[in-house]
Amino acid sequence: IGCAGGKARQAPYLTTLMPHQIDHFFEPFGGGMSTTYFLIHMGRVKATNCHVGDLHEPILNFHRVLQSDYERLTQRLLEYRSVHGDGNRDSFEQTVDTINKSSDSFERAFAYYIFNRLSMLNFRKYKKSAFAPSILTNGGGVTRQKILTLPYFGALFQGVSINKRSYKDVLGEAVT
Repeated sequence: IGCAGGKARQAPYLTTLMPHQIDHFFEPFGGGMSTTYFLIHMGRVKATNCHVGDLHEPILNFHRVLQSDYERLTQRLLEYRSVHGDGNRDSFEQTVDTINKSSDSFERAFAYYIFNRLSMLNFRKYKKSAFAPSILTNGGGVTRQKILTLPYFGALFQGVSINKRSYKDVLGEAVT
């Protein structure tokens, strides 16, 4: 991904350049994994035949937790929302500390989701200065509507191989 959301809006177009039915799909720049999600959603490839790679550990961790524990993640985010609404600076700063210091994968995934919904676009350094209050004034943040999409995507992603690896490794796997 060149920037956050780089493939998400383009996935419907990009996939028109691919075969209608795909035996195995390799996404070498996983990021938000939007192309993989789109192809599985459209029934063009089975989740168990998808292989995603990326080097950014917080993103990979989030998708692994979403894949394995989406119900608990959804519930925890809804609980967060009942206390903090769409989010605020204090809770954002707590998530930065969790991402940077916690060894618990579930807690880091929970914090990553909040960070991602409240930070400046494509900010990959987990710092408290990444908070973007304008997101909240424009109707964004940790919205109930976005949270409630997580179970769908978590279930859809069952069986997808998610690994920390460079694009060269993923493409090498695709050729063998």
